[in-house]
Amino acid sequence: MREPILCNREDWDCIQKVLHGDFNSFELLMNRYQGLVYSQAIKAFRNETEAEDFTQDIFLKAFESLSTFQGKSQFSTWLFVIARNEIIRKYRKEHPEISGLDALLLAENEKEGEIYSEQESKFLKQENSEKIRNLVARLPELYRKPITLHYFENMSYKEISKKLNLKMNTLKSYIFRGKEIMKDWLNNEKKNDFVPAELEEKLHFFEDETLNSQTNTPVPPDLKRRVMLHIVPVRHIKIILSGLFLLGFSPLSVLFFLDLEFLIQTGMLAFILITSSILFCVFAILTGIYLVHYRNPYTKEWKNKLGFFE
Repeated sequence: MREPILCNREDWDCIQKVLHGDFNSFELLMNRYQGLVYSQAIKAFRNETEAEDFTQDIFLKAFESLSTFQGKSQFSTWLFVIARNEIIRKYRKEHPEISGLDALLLAENEKEGEIYSEQESKFLKQENSEKIRNLVARLPELYRKPITLHYFENMSYKEISKKLNLKMNTLKSYIFRGKEIMKDWLNNEKKNDFVPAELEEKLHFFEDETLNSQTNTPVPPDLKRRVMLHIVPVRHIKIILSGLFLLGFSPLSVLFFLDLEFLIQTGMLAFILITSSILFCVFAILTGIYLVHYRNPYTKEWKNKLGFFE
């Protein structure tokens, strides 16, 4: 059975319109929530320029990930999770020497499994998987062997029981006990984990409870325009690209109607080839610009399929 939509109905309708190609509807979502995100960003960064850039990034990331939003939360909650992820990612990039940030980011991703790229989640889970393997290696052999066979070699309980000559109940108790030991080790590690006060303070401003306590901070007048400029006008490049592609072929079409020797003798052939080459070069450059800057609500999905993550 399909899970109920928890998202506000008006927001959900806007999101569906955007997903069906009406990108201007995203402006309505910005009208409702840009003040909320910007006011919290001002508190977190204490710098208007940085807060404005951060807010712009959050809405662009939300737009690109819109197809992954399943309505399991309010849109504002989803925006805040994107903001928290972005703060942690930025801090992790600036402070690679601090351990524990990968696990923190993974925990944020798991809170709202609709946001960040599948590729990045795999990367972070791989790092945690290596930590788990190290913990398994520290276990007594009695527990280590069955856990390794079951979780890393994908063997069933029945196969392990036969291989190790253990009764089923004994095997299950060994695996359970081994997992309990590792949980204790992980809990002890978490107690020693250090989340910098600066990072914790910024994250606090994007907690759910702050949704009802936000102040009405005036939003920069060009914030929405800057976001929408990244979304809507790029679509017009499609028309330019199509026109250039046809123009590039048009000089070549002369070759089908005029004698080749005549074109060579008159020097028109070189002119035609040079003209077509220039047009195709311009087409290639604009195509590159278009692919780099093009954004749509499915951007995250096709980037994930191509194996890219930020």
